[in-house]
Amino acid sequence: MTNDEILQVAKEAGFNYAYASMWQDELERFAAIIEKRTIERCAVVCETLETFDTGTVYPETCAAAIRKLGEQ
Repeated sequence: MTNDEILQVAKEAGFNYAYASMWQDELERFAAIIEKRTIERCAVVCETLETFDTGTVYPETCAAAIRKLGEQ
């Protein structure tokens, strides 16, 4: 997720943006941390997939493995 997507989720979850101005820096840092960790977690999933004889991991295989993260 991007920073903007994470901030949008916070809004959807009911975060009161009337007070967000005093927490804006913290929220942006939080969103950046979540974005980095999400990207790294997905990268690790793709790296650990078994490759086929050609050494290729197909995009569909990697995408399916990443989607399984949501089931854990």
